[in-house]
Amino acid sequence: MLEVRVRSFPRTKVVWFAERAVPPSRLERLASYQVLFHQVQEKPSAEVEENATVSAFTTLVNDLTSNEDELWQALRKSTRQEIQAAGSKLPHQIDFFYEDPELRSFDFLVNFCAKKNLPVPSRSSFKKQFHHGIMSCCHLNGEIDVLHFHLLDRESGRARLLWSARALEPEVKDRTVRLNKLLHWTDLLYFKNQLGMLTYDWGGVSLTGETLRGVDHFKQGFGGTMITEWDVTWRSPWYSPLQTRVPQSVLRRIRAR
Repeated sequence: MLEVRVRSFPRTKVVWFAERAVPPSRLERLASYQVLFHQVQEKPSAEVEENATVSAFTTLVNDLTSNEDELWQALRKSTRQEIQAAGSKLPHQIDFFYEDPELRSFDFLVNFCAKKNLPVPSRSSFKKQFHHGIMSCCHLNGEIDVLHFHLLDRESGRARLLWSARALEPEVKDRTVRLNKLLHWTDLLYFKNQLGMLTYDWGGVSLTGETLRGVDHFKQGFGGTMITEWDVTWRSPWYSPLQTRVPQSVLRRIRAR
C-alpha cells in the first residue's frame, strides 16, 4: 500500500493498492477535503458504497515473476519487431532517475498533456508523486523523446504507470511510437531485474472509449492480464460548500499550489 498526500490545502490524500478501503475516521473526514483509495483489490461492501463514491477500475498487468523469454514471447509479434527496430536503428539513450531538480520532465509532460487535451498535473502534485516513484526517459540527440513515470509500491512489489508522454511533431510520430515501445520493454526488464518488482501495472484500460482504443491496443501489445479493482472516494462535509461557494478561479489556484 502506498499513501501520498497530493495537496496540503485543501488536504487531499491518495491511497494506492490497498487490500480494502478503510473508512476514514470522523476527524480525518472533517480535516481532509478528500480521501481517495485508488485500485482497491477487494470489492467494497454495501456499507462502504453508502458513504462513498465507488467505481470499478480495469487495468492490464504483467507478471514480472515470469522469465524474460516468457515476457518477450507474450508480446504481440509487431510489438517485438518495432522494439527490435528501435533498438538497432535509432541512436537512443535510456535513463532512470528518482530526482529531477530542474523539472525538465515536468515541462515535457505538461506540454504533451496540453497538446493532447489531457488533465495536466500541478507542479506541486507532480513533485509529491515523484517522491514515490521513478522516471524513465528515452533521449535522442540529447533531448527527451519519450518519458514514463511509475509509482512504486515496494511493499507489494508493484510498479504502476502513472504518466507517459512523447514528442508529438508529425514528422517524428513513427520514431516515437517505436521508442515508446522500446522504453516500455526496458521498463519491464528494469523493474523485474533491477528493482525486484513482481507486477507491472499499465495504469488502466478503457475498453469502451473510442478515443482511447488506440491506447488500449498499444498496451495489449505487451500481453498481460486484465483485472478489475476499485476506486473509492470519501469527501469532507465541506466539499460541496467549497464547490458551490468558492469561485472556481480561486479553487484552481489553490489546487495548482
